Amino acid sequence: MSDRFEYMVNKFDGTNYQIWKYQIEIILRQQGLLDLVEGIDVKPEEESQKVAWNKRNDKAMVIISTAIVFKQLEHLITCDTAQKQWTRLKSIYEQRSTLQVCWLFNNNFIAIK
Repeated sequence: MSDRFEYMVNKFDGTNYQIWKYQIEIILRQQGLLDLVEGIDVKPEEESQKVAWNKRNDKAMVIISTAIVFKQLEHLITCDTAQKQWTRLKSIYEQRSTLQVCWLFNNNFIAIK
């Protein structure tokens, strides 16, 4: 069985974070990598287990880094784990997304019933 995977994902361009995150979370979950990316599955201390963990980390990093445009990739250049990539993007874009919702609410683009 091949480890190769192909998905149709809208690449993250700095404006579509919530939709992109949703798509990537589904892919990571399907690949059994979401716990690694979220920091639940941490790098083991035991050498015999590190090789398998590193392979899974590399796979998650490939999924994340190939699903974003080059300009956004600049934010991830110094990240050596998928968890660091994920955390970096969340720290930059989730707060901004919350602020955008507040702006929409304050400008009557969102109505609460």
